[in-house]
Amino acid sequence: SFLSVRDDVLARVAAALASLGVRAAIATGSGSLDAVPEGWLVREFLPQVTLLKRAAAAVTHGGNNSVTEVPIPDTAQFWVIHSGEERQLVGSAYAERRAQAEQAAALVGPLPEADLSSINAVKDRVLRGRARHVQTECARVRLFAAALLQSDLHQCGRLMIESHTSLRDDYEVSTAKMDSLVNQLCATSGVYGARLTGAGFGGCVVALADPDIELQGLRVHPSAGAHLQWLTEDENESAQR
Repeated sequence: SFLSVRDDVLARVAAALASLGVRAAIATGSGSLDAVPEGWLVREFLPQVTLLKRAAAAVTHGGNNSVTEVPIPDTAQFWVIHSGEERQLVGSAYAERRAQAEQAAALVGPLPEADLSSINAVKDRVLRGRARHVQTECARVRLFAAALLQSDLHQCGRLMIESHTSLRDDYEVSTAKMDSLVNQLCATSGVYGARLTGAGFGGCVVALADPDIELQGLRVHPSAGAHLQWLTEDENESAQR
């Protein structure tokens, strides 16, 4: 899985994969992409539950084409718990959030590298919140990776809770059911922290917990690696239904 907010980066990655004889599915947010290799599937979004059936690991690109591998300590157990609220990106404010983040970036520059003082000076409350979430979330990712390297799961949990708060208040993609589930999990003995996962507006919550407790969900863990498998259009549409 490769993530980028820049269509030109996605296009270059697609061209490189096509030169290797690889086919893939692309989610662009806009549902279109210039110079798509023949036979590729391009959609506005692709459900994560479908992608997770095809890959054991995901690499996230934050804009500078770099990847850092971070080992996960054996004492860290991740759970995915469904909120009971089905996520429907179609008809949601997902595209609006992306557009607002792009508007904010036009004011202060690339959001991951933007200065918080510049973000806090944005007059529009909504754009200020969207920018603040992206900037602080990128910082939290770096802090989370550093905490994993130190096996500091308490710090990891605190960062997950901060992340959910930001997603709820600044990016406004959480729901009452997701907030309730996160609060319930964080009050559970042996759980370090929890946050919504995916694009929000329903769906799942991810929790970090001790290995000796059981939660009502799916336990996920790193595997030996990922493999490529073509996602057909029928499979994608079936997952959306």
